[in-house]
Amino acid sequence: MASTNNLDQTAPHIAIFSTAGMGHLMPFLRLATMLATRNCTFIAISNSVHLLHPLLSNTSPPLSAFIADFTIASSVCKIATDLSIPTYVLITTSARFFSLLACHSQLVENNAKNGGGEGIDYIELPAGLPPMPLSSIPPPFFNPNHYFSAIISANAPSFTKVNGILVNTFDWFESATIEVLNSGRVVHDLAPILTVGPLESFKVGQSLNLPWLDNQPAKSVLFISFGSRNALSKDQLSELGVGLEKSGCRFLWILKGSKVDKQDKEKIEEILDESFLERTKNKGMVIKGWVNQEQILAHPAIGGFLSHCGWNSVMEAARQGVPILAWPQHS
Repeated sequence: MASTNNLDQTAPHIAIFSTAGMGHLMPFLRLATMLATRNCTFIAISNSVHLLHPLLSNTSPPLSAFIADFTIASSVCKIATDLSIPTYVLITTSARFFSLLACHSQLVENNAKNGGGEGIDYIELPAGLPPMPLSSIPPPFFNPNHYFSAIISANAPSFTKVNGILVNTFDWFESATIEVLNSGRVVHDLAPILTVGPLESFKVGQSLNLPWLDNQPAKSVLFISFGSRNALSKDQLSELGVGLEKSGCRFLWILKGSKVDKQDKEKIEEILDESFLERTKNKGMVIKGWVNQEQILAHPAIGGFLSHCGWNSVMEAARQGVPILAWPQHS
């Protein structure tokens, strides 16, 4: 929790509520940074909702607003109502996927009536939204007994009770979906959709120090990264290496051997064939460990991005104008 000592009494004072996972924490941190540069002060708390009422009712200066992750929106809304504090929900995925969250109960009911989607390639969405391939929706979405579906069911009702819904996207990118969501035809009394993306980056750790990348021609390097929660199988890694070598493409490959970082102890040479590394050393570079992805995407040598298409990665690439070669890996 940020200290409230010596705070500007005239500055907006905002409490931020996130849940665990880099896909949620990163956009919340970026939103907090953007607001902080605009003279806002913060209290950031996670996973302590039951302790918040007495704590937040006595903050100084008084809170101006809450911003909550949708996964805890209902709990935060109860506190906000008691304290008469404006509340906003931050959606860390696309407006398109948010449209599924907003009409979740209706879609689950329709899916059950249609025999669980057997023989159906597309699902119909409420008025004005185009159909969506069934294969694009995680199967647990339709299972009311799954925790993923249960979280949506518990928190979707708050979408009509908050003051606004902040989405990490921008109008041009998803204009049709945003327009329909704001029309009131999808969910009656849905709070206004407010686009706040692509969220600006914040400086973490050291600046980018990759002399190899600095020496590559403009837009010549394919950046390869599959996010913080995804790891390819050994066979997939081998095949990807074969493809890169055959293509002759320059590449910067961020290698991850295990989904859980503390279990990811193998060296690069133990994951990839040493002869591959030797044969491609003039064309490519392989790194194992954390890097500042947005700094890499902003580098003039980067010409494309092979990505798992996590929404943060999509927005970072869009912000820098880098085309994506999509290989979805999760959800």
